[in-house]
Amino acid sequence: DCDNAHDFAGATYDYYRNTHGRDSYDGRGATMISTVHYGRSYCNAFWTSDRGQTVYGDGFPVKDVVAHEWTHAVTQHSANLEYRWQSGALNESFSDIFGAMVDRDDWLMGEGLPPNCLGGREAIRDLSNPPRFGQPDHTSDWVSTCSDNEGVHTNSGIPNKAYYNIATAIGKDKAERIFYRTLVIYLQSTSSLKDARAAALRSTQDLYGSNSTEYNAVRDGFNAVGLDGVWQPPPNDCVCAARTTLLEKAYPDRLAALQVVTTLSRTRDQLLNTTSAGQHYRTLYYRHTGRITYLVLRDAELRAMGQRILHEVTPGLNQLLDGKGEQTLITHEVVTEVTIFLKRLAEADKGGPLAQAIEQEMKRVDLQGLAGMTFEEAWKRINNP
Repeated sequence: DCDNAHDFAGATYDYYRNTHGRDSYDGRGATMISTVHYGRSYCNAFWTSDRGQTVYGDGFPVKDVVAHEWTHAVTQHSANLEYRWQSGALNESFSDIFGAMVDRDDWLMGEGLPPNCLGGREAIRDLSNPPRFGQPDHTSDWVSTCSDNEGVHTNSGIPNKAYYNIATAIGKDKAERIFYRTLVIYLQSTSSLKDARAAALRSTQDLYGSNSTEYNAVRDGFNAVGLDGVWQPPPNDCVCAARTTLLEKAYPDRLAALQVVTTLSRTRDQLLNTTSAGQHYRTLYYRHTGRITYLVLRDAELRAMGQRILHEVTPGLNQLLDGKGEQTLITHEVVTEVTIFLKRLAEADKGGPLAQAIEQEMKRVDLQGLAGMTFEEAWKRINNP
């Protein structure tokens, strides 16, 4: 894994340097640092901007995945696409696209990953046929969801298929030039899929002219997936209760609040997304987050309690995320406060769906039994109740 992470980071550097004239992910020759053997049975990889490196679970430094993660770094240092909804789907799509351009022999992503992480599948995504692995390939199948940052890994299938259409029509060499220019010159942090189509056409015009075969191919490639320059997806009614609670104007320590939100984002990506129990709680959270937000914002005492709990558990969560979860204990005081908070939240919901979900989960999980455990022990218990 160490050799592969190094070699494939080098291959990614060479690709961007030789094909696009870009010197490393920031365009200024930044050192490319990789961490391998991350976590335990961790079937994932990620780019972490705060540490400036890519991180891989065992078996995950394969060529297209390495290029995918380093492209997230390129995106951060160019368009800086916000990681949610349409811009987040574009963020994921560009990583898939350039991952496939570094590993050019097929249109699959992650075909070389460990079989135990693929769950019987041949790969994790297919740019040529997104529905093969559960992604839409047309706007008519757009998935409206509050999970996975509003569907970033799902709806990326639509621009992925558009790129495949274009590359098939005019060749990968021309398509990758167009899409690189689209990413680094024209897209902005909140760009939509409609914006991406317009930016790709503008890039094609810059490179080949508006009356060219290439321009027609780009237009047709987007049109074929329903991106006709008019379509927009329905808005998602998604609010992050934790973010709203912590960053609400009455809360004075906004820097500390941002640090907690960062930890919660890492928890979602590195813990909740990687186990069945984690995915269960992630789904519950997104299902009820709008109601939680409403209730905590109208009750100052409940809001303060939520803020206090989040700050108290953040150090332990950070230790768990860094593979040191055995070093921090969950105190009886924290468990008691969490229990009181959940009961008060359920009372405020007055028998509604949120109250019913809280009651069901408190029967299923012995919260008091977690007191005195390390964060690592508690996470194992939650995953194996």
